[in-house]
Amino acid sequence: MQQSGNGIQSVYLAAIPNELGELIMNLSSATVPSLPVSTLENLTFSPEEQEIIAEKYLEETVKATLVMARRGQGLFRSRVQAIETSCRVTGVSSEKFLIASHIKPWKNSDNVERLDGNNGLFLSPHVDRLFDGGFISFEKSGKMLVSPQLDQSVLTKWAINPTKKYGKFNQEQSYFLDHHSKELFKAS
Repeated sequence: MQQSGNGIQSVYLAAIPNELGELIMNLSSATVPSLPVSTLENLTFSPEEQEIIAEKYLEETVKATLVMARRGQGLFRSRVQAIETSCRVTGVSSEKFLIASHIKPWKNSDNVERLDGNNGLFLSPHVDRLFDGGFISFEKSGKMLVSPQLDQSVLTKWAINPTKKYGKFNQEQSYFLDHHSKELFKAS
């Protein structure tokens, strides 16, 4: 870091020592929601989750956190909620009706990206279905991209306005949205 507080170069995702993270949190007066720590012995695992458990270099609490995030619980969801307070498309803000959806899919993300709140959106289930399926995506400006493969009547029936701007995304979210629009969005 420079004396001005600016970074020497742009980095979207990087590991930092716990001590530095705690110092930054204390200096910014930010709060981290308290979450219950699970242990692996209390969980059963899907095949994808078994891959996480098999990774020898991860601590048990990190493995449990990743499994919980995979299930839409825990740290990832709370990190998304710190950035996104409602579904950008429907405006629904009741978290019990929202999915913490990965922008860059879980299977294509590394362990840091999997838990990064900027790699997530709070979406209503039907919007999540369109987004995960690559039928819609977003530009940094908030403009919705609609796949030509999507039957336009779906948008009409679900009261989704494809011409509306859905709010600007931050720089880190834009990084993940770029991946989504290039790799998942059905452009043709």
